[in-house]
Amino acid sequence: MIVLMHTEASWDHADPSSLLNATLCWTISLAALSTFFFISGYLLFAGRQTFGPSDYFHSLRRRVASLLIPYLIWITIGYACTLAVDSPDSVSHFSDIAEIFWAKGFNMTEHSLLGYDSVPLGYPGGHDVLWFVRDLMIMTLLSPVIWWLAKLLRLWIFPLILAGILLHAGLPGLENRTVCYFSLGAAFAIYRTDPTAFVRRRPVVIITAWAILCAAGSAAVYRYDMNHILTGPKVMLLRDLTALSGVFALFAIVSLSLRPRGSAEDHASTPVNRLMLKLAPAGFFIYVVHPLAIVEAFSRITDPLLPEKWQTFTAFIYFTVARLTLIPQLYFALARVAHRTLAVITGGRTPRRPAPARVDAV
Repeated sequence: MIVLMHTEASWDHADPSSLLNATLCWTISLAALSTFFFISGYLLFAGRQTFGPSDYFHSLRRRVASLLIPYLIWITIGYACTLAVDSPDSVSHFSDIAEIFWAKGFNMTEHSLLGYDSVPLGYPGGHDVLWFVRDLMIMTLLSPVIWWLAKLLRLWIFPLILAGILLHAGLPGLENRTVCYFSLGAAFAIYRTDPTAFVRRRPVVIITAWAILCAAGSAAVYRYDMNHILTGPKVMLLRDLTALSGVFALFAIVSLSLRPRGSAEDHASTPVNRLMLKLAPAGFFIYVVHPLAIVEAFSRITDPLLPEKWQTFTAFIYFTVARLTLIPQLYFALARVAHRTLAVITGGRTPRRPAPARVDAV
């Protein structure tokens, strides 16, 4: 979904890619980051009986390897790729280290139904998509506050978070999705509610509701221009509802695909499940590699070969397929020849090596 969100498409209805833009880039993919934040909040607190100082500092130490080190490495890689492909004017000057690793700007001003603008601290200057990792690190720092509020408010934490989502409220310097969906996932974990089990009673209803909202959102995106979509309160509310329903719809889809049929081994018995389990460790690698400037540069080779009307449409299909096939192949190649390096740059997100064959003594 993130790949689709970041793949080039047109708003011009004369361009065949405009329909793909309305359906795939701005509606179905809305659930992606919200689900990532939800899962991140859930995993941070899953299985915890307490969250004292030792638990907190243990979480911080783990995220140095899983978030901070990859954050610094990939911003450096992104900065180098942009310098190699584009002009030096397209990136922050190297002497201003702060702007490379933690840019301060007005890149994404979000309108709130409460009538104020929440301006994030800015994207990392070297690699824009790393804002997600940056926000996860900030939410980890705030995790004791989330635990305390969940325990203080009890089940009232859920309507409070829901209100935050629908009113598009948050904390200054952080996205609405960051605060609300991370906290929502955390609340599910703190109150020991398995999200997959939560949606299992009505999975078809949840998926259908999401599909209807996606259709309505696609129609709105196709009808209005980009400025209206980003600033219109009614459409923003529709987008928030689409993202919220999409989180639970994705869990519902997982619930249906993992429905037990007799034994624990059945959960991974279907080809789709085996493929998802195999690709799961590569998710972070796909996320950080797919928008690199050196990947985008291939469009400069393909565009002159096509009629102008079909350039964007063809690039959309090409980049989606290429990113979702070639990048995983690169990941698994690195897993074979440079497993330790891959572990460092992905924060330990590597495929498990098969256990060595046991040779019994004769």
